[in-house]
This record gives sequence, C-alpha cells and structure tokens, in this order.
Amino acid sequence: MICAGAVTFTPGPAHAAPVTETFTFTRGVQQFTVPAGVTALHIVADGAQGGSDGAPGGLGARVTSDLAVEPGSVLDIYAGGAGNAFGQGGFNGGGTAATSSGGGGGGSSDVRPAGTGPDARLLIAAGGGGSSGKFPLPAAPGGNAGSDGADSPGGGGGGKAATQDSGGAGGEAGRAPVQGADGNPGGSGSLAAGGRGGSPLATAPGGDTNAGGGGGAGLYGGGGGGSGARTIATDPGNGTPGGGGGGGSSLDPDGGTAPATAPPGDGQITITYEEPASAGPADVKLDLQAPASVNINGTFTYTLVITNSGPGTAEDISAVLGTNRHTQVQATSPSAQSGVYRGLSGTLWRTTTDLAPGQQAVFTATVNATASAGTSILAAAAAGSQTQEPDWNNNADATATRITR
Repeated sequence: MICAGAVTFTPGPAHAAPVTETFTFTRGVQQFTVPAGVTALHIVADGAQGGSDGAPGGLGARVTSDLAVEPGSVLDIYAGGAGNAFGQGGFNGGGTAATSSGGGGGGSSDVRPAGTGPDARLLIAAGGGGSSGKFPLPAAPGGNAGSDGADSPGGGGGGKAATQDSGGAGGEAGRAPVQGADGNPGGSGSLAAGGRGGSPLATAPGGDTNAGGGGGAGLYGGGGGGSGARTIATDPGNGTPGGGGGGGSSLDPDGGTAPATAPPGDGQITITYEEPASAGPADVKLDLQAPASVNINGTFTYTLVITNSGPGTAEDISAVLGTNRHTQVQATSPSAQSGVYRGLSGTLWRTTTDLAPGQQAVFTATVNATASAGTSILAAAAAGSQTQEPDWNNNADATATRITR
C-alpha cells in the first residue's frame, strides 16, 4: 500500500545517512522499489519545459512532497521530456504543435504505483507550454506550468492553463482581414495530456509556420495555442503569429502550490529516504525445564523456553532435545521429528518462527519414563536460528530427572 499525504520526514538517531536516487529523463518508465524498513520518501519532482521556437517555452513546475509508503512497494517513475522546436510534445503527455514548426508542450513528471495509469498518480509536476511557430516573428512564449500561454497581438490566442479539475481551453484562432483566412483554434487539454496547437495557415519559404504551441502536460494538460491567420488568402507566405501553449496543472500531496521553479530542459525526479541502521545481532537463549523426579513408567514433560535476548530478530528458530536413556515420546508441540541439530541427536524442531527482540517461544515434548528405578534420565537441549549470533554459550541447557518407584 502507498499513501499520498503529509508525512513528517525527520532524520532520527536510529537511521543511517540519507540515501538519494535521481531519475532523469529516459523516454520511458523507470521503477523504484521501497527498501526494507523505509516508510517515508522525500520527493522532488521537476516538470519539463515546453519547446522554444522563436520564443521561450514555458518552464515546468517543481513539486516537493513527502509520501508515506510500505517497504517493498514498487513505484513507477515518469520523468517528463521537454518539448522541442519541431512540434513534438515531450514524453509523458506534452501536446504537439501540429507541424514541424512551433514548440511542443513539456511532459509532466509523476510518481504512481507500479502498473497503474494516470488516475492513480500520487504526485505530479506539470510541464510548461510550447511557444508558437516563429513565422512571422515575434513568436508568442509558452505559459509556465499553471499559467496561460501568451497571446499573439493580431494573431492566435494563447492556450489556457489547466486547473485541478479540467484541461485548459485551446487558444482562439487568429482573425484575418476580409481578404484573408482565419487561423485554427488550439485543442483543449485533457487528463494527463496537453492540447494540440492550432494548425498553421501561413508558411515561410524556409518552412517556418504560424502554428500554435502545444499545451504542457500535468494532472490536466494546458490548452494548445491558436494558430495565426493568413492575411492574404492566396499567399501562404503572409500571416500573423500563433499563440503559445498553456501550462499544465500539478498535484502536490501536501496540498501546497507548485510554482514554476523547475530548471529549463527535461524533467527529473529525486527520491531521498533514510535507510534504517542495522538493529544488531540476535541472541538465542535456552532454558530447559523438567521435573526433578518421576515414577517408573510415568509420563512427564520437557519444556524448552527459547528467548531472543539480542537487539536483532532471530529467524527460523530450531531446537533439539536428546536423552541418555530410553524415553518414549508421546507428543510434541509444535510438531517435531527425530533428527540431529548442532551435533545432538534426538527430538528435532525446525520452524519458520521468528523471534523479535525480547520475544519467547515454548517447545514441549511429553515422554514416558521407561528407564529403571534408581537411575536418572539426563537430558540436553540446544536451540538456535538462521541469524548470526555473537555468543553460542547460552544456546544449550541440560537437566536430570530421577526415576523412582
């Protein structure tokens, strides 16, 4: 289970130095497995910048938060890619700019449980919007994460920023004079994806266009910028600039705001956690108990009290009980069988029981005393675990039971 919420991330004396892992943009999903003993992660996520084509692309958001997690949980890590100046949206939801000219929207960076979709995202740093195409100049800048893209005076409108509840609206189409042709509106943003920039109507001889910029990705994506108009209907080389793409919205589990403070370029995610220091070794101690005397052919019980007196966990407890004279085992608890442990033959218990520090386990063997009267049954027992121990001297015990008439 992984929970998004406020968690106090405070270094404690029982932990080793903090460990930091950084996930940079790779064009694919990456994974992080929560280490044993770790219950909180400090995460800094940077969304990616929108593409810059004649004007700056909008910057992504930086979201800093703490997540409560369970040891062994696996997280999918998406580090967003920056949009480029050739219309391509960045990895993880950046909106396209419709042609090979105009800035694509920046991808968002997010963390989610492994194998889940956008609805399950726990933390999201939004991407910035892409700039409009650079024909004709001046191009319109893309909006930073959480902000509208810029309008182009006399040209296409900027895409609107996404909110916590919906994608940003696409920018309005540029309006042409009577003899010209209107541009195309930008596409609206949607869940996790920026809107598409409006398709261009004007193209320079070198291939630059007046396309709108793509919207930045996020919780919801920003709207794409509207394209500029063609000012002379029969001449594609005359037009007005398009609008910049709007920035996406972010998700901060702590409920804070996400200012556009991510550095330019691709996104990344940094995870810091405190690895628990080793608790120390286990130390199994055995106390063997039996009656001092018993009548011939009588029934009595050996009790093995096993205690972990060390600071670490004793894993997979085992014990063995052997006697020097004939006894007939009637019952054991837990179930046991004949075997050898630590060089001693007899009744053997092998378990998967773990003992935490200070915890006890009790094994019993009920036997029938068939030895002769006047003799003594000498019993020896040993116990241990799969965990390394500093001292084996307290792992064995012995007792004697006198046979009477």
